[in-house]
Amino acid sequence: MKRVLISVLATIFFAVSAVPVSHSQEPYQFFQLTRNPVDWDAGAPKINDNGWVTWGQMYWGANPYQDDFIHLYDGMESGSIAACDFFDETHEALDINNVGHVVWEAASEEGQGNQQIFLYDGENVVQISDDSHGASGNYSPRINDHGEVVWSGQGIWFYDGVDATRISDSGAGPEINNLGQVAWSYYDGSVSDVYFYDGTAVIQLTENGDASMLSPLSDGGYLAWAGRVDGVDREVFLYDGNDVTQLTDNDIEDVGPHTNAGGQVVWHSQASMLDFDCDHWEIFLYDGHTTTQLTNDDLCNFDPKINDNGRIAWSARPDLDTGLQYFLTEIYVHDGSGIAQVTNDVRQDIDVQINGDGFLVWESAWYDFNAELGIRDIFLGVPCSAEADYDGDGYMSITCGGNDCNDQNPLVNPGATEIPGNGIDDDCDVSSPTWGTPASVVPSGNKEPSDFTNLVLSLSIPMGGVLLLRILRRKR
Repeated sequence: MKRVLISVLATIFFAVSAVPVSHSQEPYQFFQLTRNPVDWDAGAPKINDNGWVTWGQMYWGANPYQDDFIHLYDGMESGSIAACDFFDETHEALDINNVGHVVWEAASEEGQGNQQIFLYDGENVVQISDDSHGASGNYSPRINDHGEVVWSGQGIWFYDGVDATRISDSGAGPEINNLGQVAWSYYDGSVSDVYFYDGTAVIQLTENGDASMLSPLSDGGYLAWAGRVDGVDREVFLYDGNDVTQLTDNDIEDVGPHTNAGGQVVWHSQASMLDFDCDHWEIFLYDGHTTTQLTNDDLCNFDPKINDNGRIAWSARPDLDTGLQYFLTEIYVHDGSGIAQVTNDVRQDIDVQINGDGFLVWESAWYDFNAELGIRDIFLGVPCSAEADYDGDGYMSITCGGNDCNDQNPLVNPGATEIPGNGIDDDCDVSSPTWGTPASVVPSGNKEPSDFTNLVLSLSIPMGGVLLLRILRRKR
């Protein structure tokens, strides 16, 4: 290993300015990609720059380790691309590239076998790891647009499309970019340090830095992380391919950094890692020169993401002590000029991801306290634009000021011919014949979603809302 200790540049103390908070409602089209029945959950959503979304669907009823599925939504339809045993629905367990290839970790033998890495290449599912790569399991896969995959097992593994090569004997949580560069952290039992692989050699970026919370490795070669320098609170650091710069120096916790290809970094702060009362839970942005505080409110703002165009999304919840605060978590965005609230659905909207066009995907949970029942679903948010025509049928979405009552289905628009009795408002005219007996109904007791593909439809309802329906079509 080429061990190069890169000294930190002179610590920069940036003047922090605050942006006025304007919690307006951001115009988005919403598409509910899952509508889970009881005992089903969906989690770990990821989105690529083409608007394709992947996620895991977990069954918590009988045989909970035998009925998990990996789903892929291609912009029009969603369906199961693989059935697996014991999918770990954590954020690190699943990834998608811009080609539409998906990688994930899953176990077998009713959850008793080791976690392995699986790759969907657009046609087939291939297991690319085995116990020789990780005797105790293989975890945290990441894939770039060239189909190169990295994961952690017994060390850090790099898969080039044919063979897997170990590039480090130790480490966890690897990240890879389209340059083939890889970064990861390694905890030796006392401190955690950051390592970087440039395609030929491994470079150690920190020395006893107690570093963690690595951001994705951007295509510009930028990497951010949070680490302790004084043994007390965490600060944010940025590696630009040559040097490491400390971006913060304060007495609060700066955590969850995320960087883009231009070297911009976002993170959130909080008074301490045990602070759940929204004290100092604010969002910060480093634009390459200065640091700006984006939020200044009484909310718990957390988990920010930034795309390559500088658009930022995060979750925020109120500061309550009733236990309900976690189910009042909403999505917010910052577009460079101000802050806007995206959701207002009295649900727990978390793990938001944002792509290059500003499309959002997140996990949304509701909880019935009387029935002691909770269900998680996946939602997609598409920003309205001057020509908001998501399905390409020539009509703008009604939620964005147009008259297309279903911008997810090109066969539904004001210019379509109404088909009486099909249960669909084909021509977006509620006065024309619509409702009738549906051709078929999927039994509610069916618990094998892999037998069906889904078509997600949205219909406008009063108060500017959208009713989303999922039509299941049996595969042949």
